[in-house]
Amino acid sequence: MLNFYQSTLIFSLSVVMNISGTRTIPGNSPFISYEGRTSVASDDVVKLGYPGIVIRINFNGTDLNMKTRTNSEELYLDVITDGASPVFLKVPKGASEVKLAQGLKAGEHKLSVYKRVESIVGIMDIVSFSVTGDFLPSTPLPARKLLFMGDSFTAGQATTVEDGGPIDPSKAMRQNARLCYGRLLADKLNAQCHIIAYAGRGVIRDWQGISAVRCAPEYYEYALPDDPVAKWDQKKYVPDVIGICLGNNDFGIGIPDQASYIAAYTEFIRKIRRDAPDAFIMLITSPSLTDDPGKVPMRSVQKAYLDEIACRLGDKKVQVVSIAHYEGVPGDWHPSGTAHRAVAAELEPVIRKAMSW
Repeated sequence: MLNFYQSTLIFSLSVVMNISGTRTIPGNSPFISYEGRTSVASDDVVKLGYPGIVIRINFNGTDLNMKTRTNSEELYLDVITDGASPVFLKVPKGASEVKLAQGLKAGEHKLSVYKRVESIVGIMDIVSFSVTGDFLPSTPLPARKLLFMGDSFTAGQATTVEDGGPIDPSKAMRQNARLCYGRLLADKLNAQCHIIAYAGRGVIRDWQGISAVRCAPEYYEYALPDDPVAKWDQKKYVPDVIGICLGNNDFGIGIPDQASYIAAYTEFIRKIRRDAPDAFIMLITSPSLTDDPGKVPMRSVQKAYLDEIACRLGDKKVQVVSIAHYEGVPGDWHPSGTAHRAVAAELEPVIRKAMSW
């Protein structure tokens, strides 16, 4: 017969893990670290919409599962365990339990999960995590903070395609925000990064010229870009550096009205400055706009618009940054993964100089 102290010890251990040695925690747990905007429901389910969100989990054990829900047939993740090469994972539509790690050597492990796709491909609910073993305290995130806003380019469309290489027939499979220029810069600069991006949307209109849609100044306020109820608390993440790469969609059907575009973009930057009073803000030219001979010089016009915006703001920490033009991938028409590495290389010295990093 067990004595009182033995019984108490067994009961205490049972609080941490059940008889099978598995511990389960909700998606919203202090053991789980999220890098990127999330929305937390009343039942501790964490909702992920934007691309490039990173989930980080430290644990001592052999197997790790995640219960999730998604509205998508193409919700794709990259899973990195202990710094090894990424493992591609497709999350089944609906409710499911996916294996993040299986049959690892007993001991301590660090695991990162990257949401490859953006919200128009799919929203993912994180219900809970279960480990054969126990969870360990999360690793503190870097002190430096980046934020990049943009369209499908910033969201990482076509990053899985290399120049001259094969192209996957699935558009969602060609998107991987882990490989976008913003996340590459975060790795180079030892910084956190939030990607606030929405394909086909601009500052005042979408790629078809429709203005009656949620454009950047509106979805900037949301934790989930298509859910006005899911407001984002800007105090949760105050960036040191903000890069805005918008305009390709505003210019999609032709040059937008100068007065309307400049006024809206200027007010947008003022809104951002309200939330990040000390941030270095880059107004980045679109890599897709060109000045082709015999055509409207879209690239030059956008640059002139941005220069006027910076002039109106009169803010020494707002800088227009011209990046090179990059051709789109045939069959996708977005710049490739090669281009994203090149853009990161262009922006890195600009940021280091401005921030003395």
